[in-house]
Amino acid sequence: IRADATDAKDDYGVVRALASSLLEAAPELGERCAQSSLALLGHALPQLVASRPELQLQKFEDENRQRSAVLAALRGWFVAFSRERPLLLAVDDLHAIDEPSAALLALCAHEAGKHPLAVFATIETGAPVTAPSALKLFEGAAASLQATNLSPRNTEDLLRSVFGDVPQLQA
Repeated sequence: IRADATDAKDDYGVVRALASSLLEAAPELGERCAQSSLALLGHALPQLVASRPELQLQKFEDENRQRSAVLAALRGWFVAFSRERPLLLAVDDLHAIDEPSAALLALCAHEAGKHPLAVFATIETGAPVTAPSALKLFEGAAASLQATNLSPRNTEDLLRSVFGDVPQLQA
């Protein structure tokens, strides 16, 4: 599933985009994995609790405790899903996404070696960073590859590997 910085309209914007894609791809599994944490997940993912008006979201007196609990529940949800079905979270322009989503992706990146879960992200070198602490945490778990421009031949090979042998694919 994928998202990018354009989904980061507000806190948890990228997480909501990833969750929507996950729930579209595997609704039963996504909802089953969320069952035990709905009272927390609903803070970030209202789409999970929209059809359950009787559900009360867990209340917190401290905003920091709420944030920690919600991030832990989100991480747990993605990990639980990945135990049932391998999961790839792909995010373009990680440097420009909302802070809670960046923090979650960093947490998930640290889980990647223990579960069938992978997090791929692009970061534009030298671009302003919206969540420096989360990005630093992400980088601590990530392997880094420096992309270079592809030659016309490499571009054609890449496109052919994706689209097959189609007409008008000459570089």
